[in-house]
Amino acid sequence: MHAITIALLLQPFSHAQDAQILMLGNSYTQFNDLQSLVAGALVETVPAWSEVDARRLTRGGWTLADHAAEADGSSGDTEWSEALVSGPEAGSWDQVILQDQSQVPGFPTTETSWIASRDGAVILDGLIGDGAGETVFLLTWGRRDGDSGNPDIYPDFTTMQDRLLEGYLAYSEACTTAGEVAWIIPAGLSFQQVHDEILAAGGAPTDPSSAFYALYSGDGSHPSLAGSWLAALTAAATLTGRSVAQVPAPGELDGDLADTLRPAADALLAEPFGDVAYRWAHDWDDWQSPQDVSAEGTAISGLVQRPLVRVAADAGQVQSLALGAEHADGQQGEGRLLVTDGGGLQITTMSTLGDSALLISGGSLEIASGSLPPTEHSGGRLRLGGSVDLLGDLTGSEQAELELVLHQLQGPWLDISGDATLAGTLIVQLDQALQGDDAGQVELVRAATLELDTALQTELPAGCEIQLHHYDDGDVLVLSWSACDLCDTGSAAPETCGCAAGGVRSSGIMAGLLLLGLKRRSPSGARTPRCRRPSAPTGSPPAAARRRSRGCLFRSLRP
Repeated sequence: MHAITIALLLQPFSHAQDAQILMLGNSYTQFNDLQSLVAGALVETVPAWSEVDARRLTRGGWTLADHAAEADGSSGDTEWSEALVSGPEAGSWDQVILQDQSQVPGFPTTETSWIASRDGAVILDGLIGDGAGETVFLLTWGRRDGDSGNPDIYPDFTTMQDRLLEGYLAYSEACTTAGEVAWIIPAGLSFQQVHDEILAAGGAPTDPSSAFYALYSGDGSHPSLAGSWLAALTAAATLTGRSVAQVPAPGELDGDLADTLRPAADALLAEPFGDVAYRWAHDWDDWQSPQDVSAEGTAISGLVQRPLVRVAADAGQVQSLALGAEHADGQQGEGRLLVTDGGGLQITTMSTLGDSALLISGGSLEIASGSLPPTEHSGGRLRLGGSVDLLGDLTGSEQAELELVLHQLQGPWLDISGDATLAGTLIVQLDQALQGDDAGQVELVRAATLELDTALQTELPAGCEIQLHHYDDGDVLVLSWSACDLCDTGSAAPETCGCAAGGVRSSGIMAGLLLLGLKRRSPSGARTPRCRRPSAPTGSPPAAARRRSRGCLFRSLRP
């Protein structure tokens, strides 16, 4: 049973917790005890955590300038100064979350109140940094109908939300120094996600029956329980890089509404390199392997944060890369690798552990051996130069390119423990040394269930074809060829070809398997003329063919 320690005023820690968080704000933080909702969401999100101590110091209408004046000692000993400077808990906070008055961050940057809040943020950041904690801003939400008190700058929710984002980004920039970033929990962007999804569906966000309307209390400014819970989900997701899809909702919250809010918070994880910087999102050149892992070489792994490392330029070659690793305390960490347009990386051996993931949206990734985590292949090229296991599902797309370079006939070349969809383009090559009898075949891909997208394009060597077989224990994609096809390619003279004189193949076929999409074409782009084929290949069937087939659904694709 997870334990959550909540206190409105400062009390000594009773024992060690996994994290200590202090929130400084006003009624937006006070409503629905936001600090308790944040603690609960974090405990449910981070597997390594069982207890979080979250506390708040709030006063209605206060700005960051007000909090700074209470904390810097100029007002004497206060709860604020004890929390950050002189008390027993000073220096013990992992994060101090700062929430400004709801209107001020979006004011013009020349306004006195805006300058005062920014300067207050800088003062607070200095006090927090002296205690080795992290400064985190809570980006609040625009008012449901805009701000009637400031209609020129806040005529509606969207305009107000955009201005608040600009203000908090400026606060963060003012507090960010070399090596120390002031992070942002973009709760207002989750509100905007709900708002914009309703608009996209043709609805009215301000309709009293809408999910967006339900985020607010009666004044259209302060959060309802649903709004506070969405802010807490956003905190858990963006502080850790982990999905909040399984976080249970407060008992009094409508279940259908909760099902709408979780994806809104998770949606922010899909754009980790946008305007808002996240503490778990890194570029390849900036990433440093954790010091407490047992894996050799480069390791992308974390216990609290689920790190995502992006390859957006040519990163060269690494001997070994671990996505997820065992840490010093024996717990399994998790990690993710993202390859985007312009990115390139060659890996001799890859290993995977825990709830890790591989994301390829562009560029090129080459892996010679090892194991892959569940993979989303939405673009770019994945080149597998050796036999590889994929521990989970493989999802392809029309822009995906998967290259399998075959050096031996022993398959499968890609063994997928879950389900797979092959889409995009498929290219196959066999090493020239693979010359044998007058016919041959090799397992290319094996999966629990394997689907070939109807728009899949293929580039196979002339004389080869692929066949999809369905068996009781899984599906297998097979590459096959016969000696009859060699006269098509020029690899064998007609008099030695099996279709002419019953001869045997005297030279090998060079082939390469590149799964890019499923549009099969010969190198010249034209269909290759073929001679008569034998009635059946005589080579040994793949291992899967010796298993009992449930009808062996056959799909043959030729150049």
